[in-house]
Amino acid sequence: MSEHNRIRAMARLVHDRGMSQEAAELTARALFPLDTSAEGQVVSRRFAKRIARRTKRFTKAAQSKPHEVVVDLAFQTVEDYFDIAVSYGEPYYMDMFEELTSHPAPWAGEAGSDAGGESMVDQDER
Repeated sequence: MSEHNRIRAMARLVHDRGMSQEAAELTARALFPLDTSAEGQVVSRRFAKRIARRTKRFTKAAQSKPHEVVVDLAFQTVEDYFDIAVSYGEPYYMDMFEELTSHPAPWAGEAGSDAGGESMVDQDER
């Protein structure tokens, strides 16, 4: 189900918001981070809950923002997902999220993009 939702989100982001394919892919992954495939099954239920809380914050923060800001927020969110995956020892998600954030994003540094700074991972502990 997540993959289907991700594909639909990517199509809408490209069509409705005019995002590039790469930006839409990253943003859709931030919206729907967990996979339903056998490889994507999580080991820790607490990991899935932390990811869900972080996803909810991303969704709320991204509403009504210009797509440049949304993409920066998505990049930060996926970096946070990676940190969460590391802390819970989820190798499938560590690899996936690291791949998404391992090289500079092509849209990084575009004029007018401001995601707001620091990571929000630590806020989950409150």
